[in-house]
Amino acid sequence: MKGDENELKRLREARQSADFRPTYAVLEVKLSGSAKSEYVLQALCYADLVEGITGTVSDDLYLWLGGHQAPVHVHRNKFLHYFRAKRAEFKEFLASFDREIPKHPRPDRPVDSLGPWTVAAKEQLEREDALQFVAGIRKAQIERLNKMGITTMAQLAALENPASNLSKLRKQAELQVETKRRRMLDPNAAPAYRVLHHSGARVGLASLPPESEMDVYFDLEGFPLYAFEHQEGLEYLFGFSDREGNFTELWAHDHAEEEEIAAQFIREAHSRWERDPEMHIYHYGPYEITALKRIASRIAGEIDRKFAAMLENDVFVDVYRVVRQGLMLGERSYSIKKVENLCGVSRKEDDLADAQSSVGLYHRFRCSTVKEERRKLLVTIAEYNKQDCYSLSDLIGWLRKEQIKEKIQYVPLKAQRLEAEGFSEEQIDLLNTPGACGRSPQRKIADAEVIVMGRRVEEELTNRGNDTLGRLVSFHIREGRPARAQFRQRLTAYDENDLLADTLCIGRVKIVKQEAIQRQRSVVWRIVGRFDPDQPHVMQVGDPVAVLRKGRTPEDTVPYASIRSLEKGVVVFDIRGTVVPFEGELALVSTAELSICSAPMRGGILRLAQTALGNQEPSLPGYGMARRFVERRPPVLRGGKSIRSMVDDARSDPRLLADLVQDLEESVLIIQGPPGSGKTQLTSSVIQLLARKGLKIAVSSNSHASINNVLQKVAALDPDIAVRKVARGGVEKGEDETRIVQSSASVQHALKKGADVVGATVFQISLEENIGAFDLLFIDEAGQVPLANFISMAGCAKSAVLVRICTSSLRATTHGAQLPSASVRVV
Repeated sequence: MKGDENELKRLREARQSADFRPTYAVLEVKLSGSAKSEYVLQALCYADLVEGITGTVSDDLYLWLGGHQAPVHVHRNKFLHYFRAKRAEFKEFLASFDREIPKHPRPDRPVDSLGPWTVAAKEQLEREDALQFVAGIRKAQIERLNKMGITTMAQLAALENPASNLSKLRKQAELQVETKRRRMLDPNAAPAYRVLHHSGARVGLASLPPESEMDVYFDLEGFPLYAFEHQEGLEYLFGFSDREGNFTELWAHDHAEEEEIAAQFIREAHSRWERDPEMHIYHYGPYEITALKRIASRIAGEIDRKFAAMLENDVFVDVYRVVRQGLMLGERSYSIKKVENLCGVSRKEDDLADAQSSVGLYHRFRCSTVKEERRKLLVTIAEYNKQDCYSLSDLIGWLRKEQIKEKIQYVPLKAQRLEAEGFSEEQIDLLNTPGACGRSPQRKIADAEVIVMGRRVEEELTNRGNDTLGRLVSFHIREGRPARAQFRQRLTAYDENDLLADTLCIGRVKIVKQEAIQRQRSVVWRIVGRFDPDQPHVMQVGDPVAVLRKGRTPEDTVPYASIRSLEKGVVVFDIRGTVVPFEGELALVSTAELSICSAPMRGGILRLAQTALGNQEPSLPGYGMARRFVERRPPVLRGGKSIRSMVDDARSDPRLLADLVQDLEESVLIIQGPPGSGKTQLTSSVIQLLARKGLKIAVSSNSHASINNVLQKVAALDPDIAVRKVARGGVEKGEDETRIVQSSASVQHALKKGADVVGATVFQISLEENIGAFDLLFIDEAGQVPLANFISMAGCAKSAVLVRICTSSLRATTHGAQLPSASVRVV
C-alpha cells in the first residue's frame, strides 16, 4: 500500500460522487519465511486504519513472505474479534501509561532483540555502564547484583571478595573495563584477555591440537527462509580454506545440490583424514556440525558413515569451545568478529557486517532476475565467507602461540593413551566405533565388530534395492547419536555455570563421606556429597549418572554410577568397581538415555538382514514373517484357509480370533480400533486361550506400563496360566495386592520357571538366546513402536499380532535423524 491519507480521502470523495465505494486490500511484506501472529495483527491494524479513512476495506489480507513466489491469503473476519480485543488492551495500556516510569531496558531479553528500539537501548545502557553488557551474564545474576546495590560494570569489576558463583563474572567485568579504558586512548586497541589453565584437563587451549598440513578451516552460509516451503533451511555455501590459503567455495541452490556439495566436502575431508589421522577441521560454533548432521542423515550410506566416524574421532574442532574454555576476553561477546581482534584481523568495509546480512543478500539473489546483479551478490557473499575462514586460521595461529607462551601442553585423545596401554591400532579403531556398547574394552570391541559387519550388510542390501531393511540395520546407531553428543557436550561444558544451569546435571558436589563396601563379587564405593539445595535439576533416586571430577579430562569420567538417595542439598551415589578415592568437587551428569545398550536390537535386525542376503539359513524363525510384513503382503493361514472368511466372525468372538491367530503361517495380524473399544481386553482373552492350548506367548510394547496392563489382565482371566514379567526388582500386583505376575531376571529364566506368557521389552526379547523361544509375539500399542524394534524382535516367533489405536500418522517418535523408510512405526 503506497500513498498518504489525503490521497485516500481524495479518491474516496471522487468515487463516492460516482456512487462507487472504494475497496483497498492490504498487502504486508516480510523478509521472514514463516507467518507469525504479529504479522497478521499488523495487517489487521493497517486494514482498520484504511477502513477509518476510506469507509471500507477488503476482507482479503495478504502476507508476502521471504522465499515465496506469491503472497499468502488471510481472511480478515477469522481474526477480527481477536484484533479488536488486542486493540482494546492496547488502548487501555495507553490510557494508564505513566510517563514517569524510568526509561530503562529490562534484563529479561537480549538487547539485540529489541527491534527498532535496539539502537536507543544500547545507547542508554552504554551511558549507564549497564550490567547487561557483561559477557555471559544471566538475568538472575543481574537481579541478584542489583539487590546487592551493584548496577554498573565498573562496580562489578571493583567488587571485593565476591561469592564463588560471581567470581568469574567479576573477572569478566574487570577485563571489559580495561578494554574500554584502552580504547578511549586508541579505538583500535586489542582487547584485554586472560588465559585459563585447567590442571591437565583436555579443555581450553589443552584441547587445541598441533597443526597439520591437511588442516581445513570451514564455514557455512545458510538461508533459513528456505524452510517455509521446503521444511528445512538451505545451506547454500560450503566454504573452506587450507593452510596455504587456498579457498574452495561450493554452491547449492536447492536441497539436491546441497546434498551433492555436502557429500563432496565430506569425501574431501575424509580423504585428508585418511592421509593424515592428525589433521582436523576447524569451525567456530556448533552451527556447522548441526547442519552437516542433518544433511548427512538424508544422504545416508557411505557419506553418513564417514561423517559419523570423523565426528566420533574428534576430527572436527569447535574453536568457539576452545576460546570459551581457554580464555577470558574483554569483549561483550565471544563471536568470531570480537575474538579476531586479538590477532589484529581487520575486515574490509563492505555490505556484509554479519551472518544476518548474508541472509538478506542471498534473498536478493533469489529474487533478482538480472544476471550481472546475481553474480555480484554471490561474489560478495563468497568474499565474506572467505574472510571468515582466513580469520579462523589466523585466530588458531594466535591461540597456538598462547599455548606455547603459557606452557600449556596438548592433552591427547583417549585413543592415543589406549595405544600406550597395549591396544593395537585395529582395536583402538573398534573402540572408537560410534554407538559401540560395553563396560569393558573387550566387550566394546566385540560389539564394534558387529556394528562394522552391519555397515557392510546395509551397503549390500541397499545395492540390491532392499533400502528399507538396509536402513533399519543402522537405525539404533542413528537413534543414539543425539544422546551421545549431548552427553559429551556436558562433559566438556564451556564452564561450570553451564552444568549448574543444566537440569540433567548436579554441579559443585562437595564430598562429605566416601567408603568402600565389599559385596560378594565386587566392591561398591558409596559417596555422600552436598550441593546447593536451590540448584535446579530433575534427577531422581535410581538414575544412572556419570561422575565428572573437577580438573580431569572427559575421558577420565567415571561412567557407571547410580543415585541411591537424594534429598534437598544431599546426594548419595554408588560406584561399582575399584576407583581412586575422590578429591575436591564433583559433578553428576545424567546417563539415563545412554544406560540401555542397543546391541541386542541391532543384533536382531542384523540376523534377519544376513538371512535376506543368504548368509544364514532361510529357516531362521521370524524371517518369513518379517519379510512378508516389510513387503506389505497380507497374512496367510495354514492349509490354504481364507483369512477373509474368518475375520468378520472373529471380530467379536475371542475363541474364533484365537483359532485364526493359531493358524497364522509366518504372518502378522493387526488388531486395531479407537480408544476404549476393548482391544486390550480382547487381546488378553486371545492370549489366555492360546496359552491354554500350550502355546508360548511373548508380550512386548514401548512401555512397561502397557506390558504390565496386558499381563495383569491375562493373569486375572486364568490364575492357572503362568505369567511372568522380565523386570528388575519386585513383582506386579493385582488390585487386591496379590502376586498375580511373577518377575524374572531374563526371558530364559522365565521360560525355565515354566512361564506360558512372558512380558518383556525389546531389549530383552531381541537377545540371540531367545531365537525361536515362542510360538507367537504380541505387541501392544504397536502404533508407538518403531518398525526397527519390531524387526529386531521378529526372530523370537514365527508369527505376530500387533495391537494399535487407529491413527493416520505413520511417523514414529525418534531422537536421531532417520530416513523416512526407517522412521515409520511398525503399523
